[in-house]
Amino acid sequence: MKKASFWKTLKDGRVMCLLCPNHCILKDHQCGICLSRANLNGVLYTRNYGEITIMRKDTMNQRLLYFKPDIKTISIGSWGCNLACSWCYNWEISRYRPDHLIKKISPVTLVRMLNDTKAIVFTYNEPITWYEYIMDVCKLLPRDADIILNTNAYVEREPWRELLNYVTALNVDLKAFSPFKYAIGPKGHFESVLVALEECVKRGKHVEVTFTLIEGFNDDLEDFKKLVMYISSLDENIPLHIRRGYPAFKYEKGPVSLSTLKLFKTIALKYLRRVEIVL
Repeated sequence: MKKASFWKTLKDGRVMCLLCPNHCILKDHQCGICLSRANLNGVLYTRNYGEITIMRKDTMNQRLLYFKPDIKTISIGSWGCNLACSWCYNWEISRYRPDHLIKKISPVTLVRMLNDTKAIVFTYNEPITWYEYIMDVCKLLPRDADIILNTNAYVEREPWRELLNYVTALNVDLKAFSPFKYAIGPKGHFESVLVALEECVKRGKHVEVTFTLIEGFNDDLEDFKKLVMYISSLDENIPLHIRRGYPAFKYEKGPVSLSTLKLFKTIALKYLRRVEIVL
């Protein structure tokens, strides 16, 4: 564990986490929604510091379709997530601490392990919940290294701005396009995600957006039209991945049909230049 960043002390030994918009207020020995941050004797600690559950060699096109697609990357993840999607296909590491998968690797050791690999992708679980470790790794990487986040962008402005000083590119997972849908689905604040996404574009980062199509949740055509119009208002060249959702975790409905995916792609192409279906 390591003392966390972005929190404040409250009365009666409680603390408030200020990393993401959840602003969890925690009693002693209580964990936040993300599970990865806990109050221990009036101090907020990150529980997953240096804990890696998955590490794989990839090529960039496994994460980003229009950013250096053929270069080799190391993709790594820890555990924990600050949202609560019922369809999460990585639920074993996002909603639980999987003791049997964890390997302890310090930032210094991780950077040494990269060897000649010039790109690292923080993915699988939500990188924001791994904030302190990622920041420490970023500070050790050579300046020409590409640092990529696969993220829900559910984060407060100050920590986000600090992290973006190091990040090269991002794949932002946009769950839906309404405050109501964000509240009942991933259980987050919709506007905060838009603010974070807009900051990425403003800072000139390479951004791609993933929209996972979930039957009965975000498959309303008018809402989707608003989503792609919004992305286009930021930059019509932002690539959109329309991903087919599958039964996973607490979501039991079958995947949407290929014809539905193609219909959504047709709508998106009216506003965006680069749209891909991901099966």
